[in-house]
Amino acid sequence: MARRWLWSVLFVCVLALPGCGDDAEVQQELADRAAEIGVSAELIRVVDLPDHQPAWQSVSAPAGAVDAETLRQAVEGAHAPDAGELEELFPAEHRPPERTPVERGDLPPHGDGAPQNPDGTGQEG
Repeated sequence: MARRWLWSVLFVCVLALPGCGDDAEVQQELADRAAEIGVSAELIRVVDLPDHQPAWQSVSAPAGAVDAETLRQAVEGAHAPDAGELEELFPAEHRPPERTPVERGDLPPHGDGAPQNPDGTGQEG
């Protein structure tokens, strides 16, 4: 659950950055914020996905629809949710159902079914 929260906050941070300065400032801001939450900035990708429907916990807005100060305040107000907020953020109806692992019926009771190599196979000499 913490990972979902982390990506949601990171998404808000990335969304806020274009309205906050030039490319060098944006890159530095992204690197600083990524370092604060322990994520390598090299692992963050910002892409434009036409016709993409964001996940239900995502935050989005059309380019230019929200001013930079509002975005900055939203990012600065982001915080780790407490136990009470987690239920609101991740309600039960959005959680996957609990399941038991699938029993594999295609494997023999002893070994993995891979063929046995004859003596000398794969050896040098």
